[in-house]
Amino acid sequence: MAATADDRFIPPAPIGTPYRSDPSDPAPFPTEGETVPAVPVEPAPYVQPTGLPQHEEDAPRTEYGAPPMFEKPGRSGKQSSATPLSPEARFARTAMWVGVASIFVFNIVIGPIAVIMGVMAIRRGEKQQGRLAIIYGVIGTAIGVALLVLSAAGVIPTFDEMLDDIRNRN
Repeated sequence: MAATADDRFIPPAPIGTPYRSDPSDPAPFPTEGETVPAVPVEPAPYVQPTGLPQHEEDAPRTEYGAPPMFEKPGRSGKQSSATPLSPEARFARTAMWVGVASIFVFNIVIGPIAVIMGVMAIRRGEKQQGRLAIIYGVIGTAIGVALLVLSAAGVIPTFDEMLDDIRNRN
């Protein structure tokens, strides 16, 4: 295919000459002997920002609005607002966790203990966690009884049968 006049390369035209502030000045930048006049600038005074949310834990602030360094956030030098649990609340919490444990291990033994502890927690005034302890204890006991019945019926192997099976594999 033959080249035509329209196919030849035309280099781009320069946009303009490089910028110089004064075309007659041979060196537009300061040389070694020249200095640039300094213009004094005053810093703006600090203005406290407005419209920021104010919280109790935000009380101590630096002049720039940031919390002080080397202090845990939210503490601001005060003691923790959490109060220690009363003996009744600790007992109720323990009863609840015993009930949770009864769902997973030693169901028939720990389940009734959790129920008894839950009743005691309710009598001590901790109704919500006492009820939870009773519920978890009943669930754990029911699981234990169901596993015992299934094991006695031969549906699932007994613990001794599982141990014998593990010993015979090796």
